[in-house]
Amino acid sequence: MALPIGDQHRALVESINKVYPNFFEKKRGLVASNELHKKIDLSEVHNLAIICSRVLNMHGASVGDVNLYKLLESYILDENKRRAINEII
Repeated sequence: MALPIGDQHRALVESINKVYPNFFEKKRGLVASNELHKKIDLSEVHNLAIICSRVLNMHGASVGDVNLYKLLESYILDENKRRAINEII
């Protein structure tokens, strides 16, 4: 059985911060979709892009025509772009 989301969050942040010190801070509570732009900032989004690129074994978060920085910025921080992306997928 998987850990509760809050425990998963803490474990992931602790693990990531061992490799990338102080990359992420532990969040006090779950972040709902209508709060993303209030509770997540640009530096966290960019750090997430870096982590995603490492998990995928990419050279960087912006490689060729793949730009995880802009994708995640748009999706997480811009509600209108998130709706448009959701319609596409």
